[in-house]
Amino acid sequence: MHEMATMEGQSVLGLRRTDLTNVRALESRIKALAAVESNAAMERGALEGLLAAYRETTLVQHAPLFSEHTERAARAIDTVVGTADAVKGGTAKGRILLVGAGPGDPGLLTVAAAKAIAAADVVLADRLVPTSILQLANGTVQVADKTPGRAHDAQRELDQAGLAALDQGKSVVRLKGGDPFVFGRGGEEARWYSSHGYNVGVIPGISSSIAAAACAGIPVTTRGVADRFVVATAHGRDGSKPVLPKYVPHCTYVFMMSVGRLGQLTAELMKGGFPTGTPVAVVQSGSTPLQRTLRSTVATVAVDAIEAGMQAPSVIVIGEVVNCLDGVNFVPYPTLT
Repeated sequence: MHEMATMEGQSVLGLRRTDLTNVRALESRIKALAAVESNAAMERGALEGLLAAYRETTLVQHAPLFSEHTERAARAIDTVVGTADAVKGGTAKGRILLVGAGPGDPGLLTVAAAKAIAAADVVLADRLVPTSILQLANGTVQVADKTPGRAHDAQRELDQAGLAALDQGKSVVRLKGGDPFVFGRGGEEARWYSSHGYNVGVIPGISSSIAAAACAGIPVTTRGVADRFVVATAHGRDGSKPVLPKYVPHCTYVFMMSVGRLGQLTAELMKGGFPTGTPVAVVQSGSTPLQRTLRSTVATVAVDAIEAGMQAPSVIVIGEVVNCLDGVNFVPYPTLT
C-alpha cells in the first residue's frame, strides 16, 4: 500500500482520505448511494456532504497512487450528482419519465412505476388512469382534460405543464394508461421533451391490448389457433382513417380506442375480406371491478355493442381465439385480488 502525507481536511462520512483502504470504502459508499438513486431524497444530507467533500479533496490529483479506485469513484460521483441536484430543485435540471400505468388494476402496476409515481414532484396523468393509482402520488397531480373535442388542447396543456415543472428542476412523471409506447403518444412526447433539452426515461407498462383479453379468458395466441397477433386502432391521426390489417386465418386482431367506431371498423374489415362469422369480443374496463365482456361476430358486434351499452375504455379482440377456450371455467380477474 502506498504511503502519503496526511492531507488537511475533515473526514468524509467517517472515512479518512489518506488511506487507500478507506478510499475503497468511500468508493463503495458512493456506489451504494448511486444504486439507490430513486431514493436519493432520503440520502440528501449524505449526498450533499459527500459531494461537497469530494469536490474539495485532492484525491483526483493522486489518481496514479489510487489506480482505478479513484476513477471508479469519480464515475460513481458523476452518476449521483444529477440525482442530488435534482433533489435540491430550483436551479437544477428536472427529470422526465414516461410511465405506463397498466390496464387499470393497481395490482398490475409495475414496482418501478409505483416507485416513480411516489417519488415524483409532479404527475401528469391521462384521464383514464384510475384514482387508486393516482393516490400513490405524493406530489402534485394534474389529470388531462381529454373530453371529446379537447384532446389536442389537453395534450398541449400537459406538455406545457411538464416543461414548466422541468425548468424548475422538478421530477416529472408522465403517467399513461397501459404502455407509453402502445398508442399512448409516448413517442411524440419523448421527441417534445428531447427537443427542449431533456433526457427521457421510460418505464414500460402492461398493455391492455394483451391484459384485457387475458383477464377475459382470451389468449391472443394459442397453438393451432393463432400464431401471431396484430395491435391496431380505428383512429388515425387528426381524424384520418388508418390502413387496416388484412385477414389472416391464424392471426388475432386487437383494436384499441375503437369502440366508438365499431360499426365503421367492422364494415371496413368485412369489405377487406374478414368472414362475417369471425368471432369478436369487446372487453370493457379490463382488469377492474367494472370489467365486462361481450362476445359476438364481425357481422353483428356493432349492433350488439350498442344494445349492451359497451363504452370506452374497451379493447376489441377479433379472431378464433375469442372462443377457443370455451368450457374452461375462469375466475374473473378482479375477484383474484
